[in-house]
Amino acid sequence: MKRKVITKYQRMNTIRGVNKLGCIKPCLAVCMTSNSILVSDKQGRIGPSGNREIPDGPRALPNSTAVTCRKLISEKKLIPKVKNYAQNVVAILNDSDFKSHFRLNRSSFEVLFKEIIIEYDLSEDNIVGEKSKIVENHILLSIWYMANLETYRQLGDRFEVSKSNAHGIVRKFISIMEVHKHKFIKWPRGNAINQTIQDFKHLRPKPFPGAFMALDGCHIKVPAPWNKRRRMRHIDQRCYINRKHVASVVLQGICDSKQKFTNIFAGWPGASHDARIFRKSSIGVALNDPLQNLVPENCYILADSTYPLSQNVMVPYRDNGALTAEQHNFNRILSSSRVVIELTFGKLLGRFRRFKYLEVYNKDFCGAFISAACCLHNICMDQNDQIDCTDYTSQNQESNFNISEINVTATHKRNAICNELSINT
Repeated sequence: MKRKVITKYQRMNTIRGVNKLGCIKPCLAVCMTSNSILVSDKQGRIGPSGNREIPDGPRALPNSTAVTCRKLISEKKLIPKVKNYAQNVVAILNDSDFKSHFRLNRSSFEVLFKEIIIEYDLSEDNIVGEKSKIVENHILLSIWYMANLETYRQLGDRFEVSKSNAHGIVRKFISIMEVHKHKFIKWPRGNAINQTIQDFKHLRPKPFPGAFMALDGCHIKVPAPWNKRRRMRHIDQRCYINRKHVASVVLQGICDSKQKFTNIFAGWPGASHDARIFRKSSIGVALNDPLQNLVPENCYILADSTYPLSQNVMVPYRDNGALTAEQHNFNRILSSSRVVIELTFGKLLGRFRRFKYLEVYNKDFCGAFISAACCLHNICMDQNDQIDCTDYTSQNQESNFNISEINVTATHKRNAICNELSINT
């Protein structure tokens, strides 16, 4: 009997069969009709249940097994889900409830929707049609994933998709944000440079002279890597255990006085030192290139003593117990301006609850997820969409790392600024 005969039966599924010795025989196709069950092997040979005379055909299933197979085929498990949650519930939420659920207001969501809807391959006719509602539902699902600690099973139940589809929707959204992060995270150019410098001058009653940006690193807890599947590359678990004996990845961020990220470098293992991450990052390489001219003359990126002192990066004096009053004053003024990066990290971690424990087993995906969250943070800050800041303190690693290279020119600059601040005090 040819394979085309299969099409006239009601249903066909691949299940496990049983051979004459009672052992499991995989890869049998079972066709259920109203009166009998047909079995087929990999070559497509078919015979009715009970027929033992088919040449070279598989042994037919026993009657008890045939009944079990009929039940397995006919009874499909239907999982009830929330129907039209985005259209029936989210659409009627007030602004306060919408923000409490998605951790951003509607204006921020609308800006995001307009920026990335084109990446979902919609034609001009479908931007306001039924397909745009599907894309809106996908974006809401992705933001819900970032803003809460729910599993893919819970996401699928709420947004009426399967677990695998929920995972694919989130991955696609994260990938789009990662590819287009340059639209949302920008280094100031032209007139924006002068505006950034003036904003820092008005940030504190006594600002740090020449403050341009603020730099720091942030540790985000993740599961310790292991060989979960063969297709996942082998990773040394010790690389992700930081000095507090917790598995983490590092987000290196640079922000302006308005607490917006201007540069990020995310995904490095938690055991890496902040100074090494900075040296290997693209911004660390660019700052050492005089042709880039990223920082104006006599302006500085403020950092803590974890980072090396350079002509573009200004750090405080290390407190070895012998600092002078002028040096203590220098450190205090620098820290008062540099604290904006800690406030930025606090708002980022407070907005997206997923950062309490980033349960991502594929460590290559951690950096993309963090980048997407930083993009959403910048969109919210542009819309004056504020969030309650969590308590965040910088993790200083100066005791575990020794910076042997001393930049003499930068040291003279720091001493000159220290003397200037002591005179003006």
